[in-house]
Amino acid sequence: MENSPRIYQDICAAMNDIEAIGKQKRNQQQGFLYRGIDDVMNMLHPILAKHGLFIAPEVLEHSREVRTTKSNTSMTVSIMKIRYTMYARDGSSINTVVIGEGMDNADKSSNKSMAVAMKYALFQLFCIPTEDMRDNDPDRTTPEDTIPNGTEYSGNHIAETSPQSVPACADCGKSIDGVVLPNGTEYSGDHIAETSRQKYGRCLCWNCSLKEKASVA
Repeated sequence: MENSPRIYQDICAAMNDIEAIGKQKRNQQQGFLYRGIDDVMNMLHPILAKHGLFIAPEVLEHSREVRTTKSNTSMTVSIMKIRYTMYARDGSSINTVVIGEGMDNADKSSNKSMAVAMKYALFQLFCIPTEDMRDNDPDRTTPEDTIPNGTEYSGNHIAETSPQSVPACADCGKSIDGVVLPNGTEYSGDHIAETSRQKYGRCLCWNCSLKEKASVA
C-alpha cells in the first residue's frame, strides 16, 4: 500500500473515519424514512478535508422527458450519467460513473438527478455503512401517481382502497417500492402491494409479482 498512488491510501484512511448514516428524515408523501444528500455531505465534508480529498463531477449524458400525472399536471424527468473523479493532494485520482434520475414539476429535476447520482457515488465509493440495509434508498419526495389508459379515480376511491401502510414483500422481505415503466406508467408501492394481495393472496414487490405471475401462467 505504501507504494500505491496516494488516492488509494487516502480513501482507505477516510473510510476508517466514516460512520454509519441512518435514515433520519421522513418522506413527505408516503411517510417512509430516508437519508438525503445533505446527510452524506455533512458526514463526509470534514473527513474529505482532513484527508485532502475532493471530488469533481462531469455530466456524460443527460436526457429529459415531460410526463403527465393523473391530475393532468406536468412532471419533468431528468436522467443523467455522471462521472465523479476523486483527487488526492498529489494529483492521483479515481473515478466512478453512476446514473441519477430526478422528477420535479418545476425546474429542479436536473438538480435532483445530480443529487441522487452523487449520493450513490459516495455511498458506493466509500462503502458507507447504513443503519438499515433492508431496502433501496428512496428519494426525498414521491411524485404523484399516474394512471394508465386515462383512467380516473376519485379521491374517496383512492382513500378507501389504499392500504394504510406498505408492508414488506411476503417473498423477499424487501420494502414494496413504486416503479416507473419504460412507457412512463407509474405504480405506487401501495398499488403494487394491494394488487398482488388481491391476485395472489399476499403482498409482493414488483419483481416478486412478476415471478409469481410467470409461475401461475
